[in-house]
Amino acid sequence: MNTANSKISGILKKGTKVLIIALVANLAQAQTTINADSLSRVKNISIRVQLGIPNNNALLNLNALERRNKLKGINYVSVEKIGRHKVDSLIKSIQLFAKRQDDTDLALEMELLNVKYNLSNQTPEFILQRLLELDSSTEAINKPMHVKFKSLLGTALMGAGRFTEGLYELFNARHLLKNGISDPETHYDVTNAIANYAYRKHRFNLSKIFFKECINTRFNSDKSLIFNNLGLSYSKLGILDSSYYYYKIAKEKAFANKNSVMLKVINGNIGEILYKQGRFEAAIPLIQEDAEMCLSVNSFGNASNALVLLSDIYLQLGNNAKAETLLFQALANARKINDLRRMEPVYKQLSKWYAVKGNATKTLIYADSASYVVNKLNEEFFAVSSFDAEKSIELNISKVDLLKAKQLQLVQQQRNRVYLIIFMALAIILPLVGLIISLYIKKERLKRAIIEVKNIELEDQLSVSRIELDALVESLLVKSLKKEIKKNKLSTKLQLDEFKILFNDTYPLFSVNLEKKHSNLTNSEKLLFCFTFLGLTDEEISMILGVNTNTITKTRSRVMQKLNIKGVNSFRNYVVRLQTKLDFC
Repeated sequence: MNTANSKISGILKKGTKVLIIALVANLAQAQTTINADSLSRVKNISIRVQLGIPNNNALLNLNALERRNKLKGINYVSVEKIGRHKVDSLIKSIQLFAKRQDDTDLALEMELLNVKYNLSNQTPEFILQRLLELDSSTEAINKPMHVKFKSLLGTALMGAGRFTEGLYELFNARHLLKNGISDPETHYDVTNAIANYAYRKHRFNLSKIFFKECINTRFNSDKSLIFNNLGLSYSKLGILDSSYYYYKIAKEKAFANKNSVMLKVINGNIGEILYKQGRFEAAIPLIQEDAEMCLSVNSFGNASNALVLLSDIYLQLGNNAKAETLLFQALANARKINDLRRMEPVYKQLSKWYAVKGNATKTLIYADSASYVVNKLNEEFFAVSSFDAEKSIELNISKVDLLKAKQLQLVQQQRNRVYLIIFMALAIILPLVGLIISLYIKKERLKRAIIEVKNIELEDQLSVSRIELDALVESLLVKSLKKEIKKNKLSTKLQLDEFKILFNDTYPLFSVNLEKKHSNLTNSEKLLFCFTFLGLTDEEISMILGVNTNTITKTRSRVMQKLNIKGVNSFRNYVVRLQTKLDFC
């Protein structure tokens, strides 16, 4: 009996020990979890303080502008400084809180920041796929966020080399921003992306249009870079007075924001203007400082450009040894990056250098190389259909030539006026009358100049409208060829409205007389007139509308019967003759 009791007692003691050990282990694990959670919260609080972001409750139920102001501490600079992983942890915690509180807008804003700054360190392909999903899912439920995602999608497509699709998305976002959705920051980002693409492809007349639009957005940021880029566009167009004007504004803004790097860049660009004006002594220190700064941050392309300018200056000053050293430094730096446009000035200077040395063979080789680069850049630009309208309008060539001719004419006229005043003063013939005549001439010229500027602005607006229309049509054709016609055909009211707005903006005086004379035309018949006027074939129209060609043929036959027109060619000619009448779409 005693033996049995002792056995039972031993078993109870062992069981008690096991229970105590288990309890202690659970308590330790719980304490570890609590400590880990506490540590995570402490870290997030520390990151919040660094970014200037308030607590989660203060972020709930805000409008887009209020919410963005609360989160403005999250940007490329702060993300790189603090670390993507740490910022990602904070963003995800806020996103989880937003979902629990049913604040969809805040949750989408967190998703936007995650994708924009790639906080999760995903591949470009994953980011692009995610943006396509978000662009589609937000279209109907949240237009302001939809525009933000569309802007990022366009930029991502451009980065992936899909320029036609990327420009279409950017122009689409820009259209929405100009028609009801107010978001200055996104408007700034979209227009800047379009402007930079046009500049990289040497379409400087287009780039200045969009850089100006960037400046006119109400987005409160350091716009020294945009003013600098606008100055660069005018410099490339040969309009140096305007270029210098915008460089001065850029320099003032960079100085106000204590941006020393930007100041050196702008000084280098001002040095290039001085170089073009032949003021070499003033240009050398500015360009030299720009070159040294670019080399210090491994900006080899910009350094190459600065070194080419210095090489040409010393070549013209007769210091051939210095010119040769700088030229081959420029060549070495240009070869470090895969960018054709950086090679063009190097090849031109090499051709000039070998001409001075008397080497005709290499002179021709490098001249041909420079021409090849220019032609290649033109081919790449024209391969992107969103800018096809620019080919037919030829804005940059005609307007630049016109402006240069006017500048030369103005200089000559000013000289003539000086000579006239001197002659009249010497002859003492009616000096007062001469002054009145001179003032009258100035007034009339000013009036003509104002009218000419307004005409140029109207032509710029027409160019942009045509670009957007061509982008829409081209995108629809491309997507149709990819067998997505059911998804992208012009069947929804939103898409029809977008097409009508773009068409009316581009051809505002198409056919008011047709509407008055033939009020019995249906909407689909009127739409057929629009596509016929644009020169689309039956197959292209059917792909865009998602119908077969027989439907297009029947619709045209019905219209021809109503208008008593015989023959398809006669119908097309009839449509073309209506192009000066008010648009009916």
